[in-house]
Amino acid sequence: MAFSHVSKPRVITVDKNPAYPIAIQELREEKQMPEGIQLRQVNYLSQQYRGTGLSLY
Repeated sequence: MAFSHVSKPRVITVDKNPAYPIAIQELREEKQMPEGIQLRQVNYLSQQYRGTGLSLY
């Protein structure tokens, strides 16, 4: 099913875990990830949402 309200992400934001760049590279090599999506790594990803009222779980 294709939904018109769903679009591909421009950026994937993750924490600084060293496994993420390796996994993303493997997905790109296997053509499992659309081209043009950037990987953005930040320190303490969960801390960005603290105080915003958003739940991570």
